[in-house]
Amino acid sequence: FGKAMVIKREINDQTGLLTSLNGAAKTETELGNFAIARNLLNEAYDLARETKNIIERRNVLESLISLNKRLGDYRTAVAQYD
Repeated sequence: FGKAMVIKREINDQTGLLTSLNGAAKTETELGNFAIARNLLNEAYDLARETKNIIERRNVLESLISLNKRLGDYRTAVAQYD
């Protein structure tokens, strides 16, 4: 994902970057690298809001919810449904 994100930034492919950020975050979550995953998802969420990409924003929120569930932070996970 790292090289893909670099290329997507260089060519200004924001949708592709969102997909790569989210994919990388899912991988990091599965590997137990929760801080890295959260940073990637925060960047993706900000970009999705900035670009008004509703579909990717939903995908990022689903990933954030999954991350918070893995961390046992159910209160935050439920709050993100709102």
